Amino acid sequence: MIKEAVGKLANLAKAAHTRLFITDNPDGTFEEAEVDYVLDRDNNILFVEQNPDTGSVYADIANDGHDVMWTVDYDTNDYLGLSIDGQFMMLM
Repeated sequence: MIKEAVGKLANLAKAAHTRLFITDNPDGTFEEAEVDYVLDRDNNILFVEQNPDTGSVYADIANDGHDVMWTVDYDTNDYLGLSIDGQFMMLM
């Protein structure tokens, strides 16, 4: 059951990655940080591109030209996963 849930989340993340980075078709932009996002309302999951201005390790990766995207539970704001160049990793 957990493996299926992670697989579903990975598939959702791949679709969001395509919308954010390949087709440039996000649902919106957080204006203050100037980062795009995709909101999956059916699953209450928010996919947000990494803000390259934060000075974090992941900002450095984004600044090096990689696509970095966070997967966030929309209801709790818990970080669920991270995708780099379309490769999803579950956070525990």
